[in-house]
Amino acid sequence: MNNKNKKIITIFVYISIMGIGNYINSNILSKNRTDFEILVVSFIIQFIGVLSIIYIVKKYYGWKNIGFSKMNFKSIIWFIPYLILIIFMITDFLKYVYINSASFTHIMWIKLGINFIATLLVAFCEEVLFRGILLLKLKPKDNILKLMILSTFWFSIIHIVNIFMGMPLYAVFAQIIYSGLLGFSFVSLAIKLNNICPIILFHGLWNFIGISSVSIGYKASNISSLIVILNVIIGTILWISIIKQEKNKTININETRKLI
Repeated sequence: MNNKNKKIITIFVYISIMGIGNYINSNILSKNRTDFEILVVSFIIQFIGVLSIIYIVKKYYGWKNIGFSKMNFKSIIWFIPYLILIIFMITDFLKYVYINSASFTHIMWIKLGINFIATLLVAFCEEVLFRGILLLKLKPKDNILKLMILSTFWFSIIHIVNIFMGMPLYAVFAQIIYSGLLGFSFVSLAIKLNNICPIILFHGLWNFIGISSVSIGYKASNISSLIVILNVIIGTILWISIIKQEKNKTININETRKLI
C-alpha cells in the first residue's frame, strides 16, 4: 500500500468513527439520557478513535516519522508566545475553579476529568493525523508547500463532523474558519520544531478550557482573543521562512546537478 492510500485510509477511518459514532450518540441514543451519560459515551467513541490511530501508526508509519522525533529546540522561540498564553489561560481557569469549587457537585468534577482526558485525546489524534501523517511523514518525499496547504485545509474541514453532534450550522462554519487559522500556524510550527508534542499539549489544554467553560460557567479572559493574532503573525512569518528555505534547497539541488 502506497503512502497516499495509507493517508486516505487513516483519515477516513478516524472521521468515520467520530462522525458516525457522535451522530448516533447525539441524535439517536440521546433520548431519555442525561448530558453526563452522553458525555461518557462520547468519551468512549473518542477512545475508540485513539485506538484506531495508534494501531495504524504502529502498523504503517512509526512514531518517529510522524512528529515524535528529536525536537529542534532552536525553533522553540516561535512556540513561546503560545506557551505564555496557555499558562495565563490555565492559571485564570484554575483560579476560577478554586474560588467556586464549593459549589461544584461530584458530577461536575467527573465531567471536568473526562473533558480533560478527552480533549487531550482529540488533540493527539488531530495532530497525529494532520501535522504528523499528512505533513511530517510525507515532507521528505513531496512538495512541502502543497502538504502545508493540504494539512491546513483538512484540519479545518474535519470540524464539519460537529454537525453530527447537533452543533448549529453557523457555529460549525465559524469553527472551520477558526480551526483554519490555527492550522495555518500549527503546520509551520510542526515543521520548524520537527515535533508535535508541544502542539498537542497546547491544543488539548486550549480545547479543555473552552469546553469546560460551558459546564462550570467560566468566562475566558479577553486575552484569549490574542490566539487569532498569534496565528496570523507567527503563521505568516514561518510560512514565508519555510517557502524561502525550500526555494533555496531547490536552487542548490539544480546547481549541483549542473556541476555533475
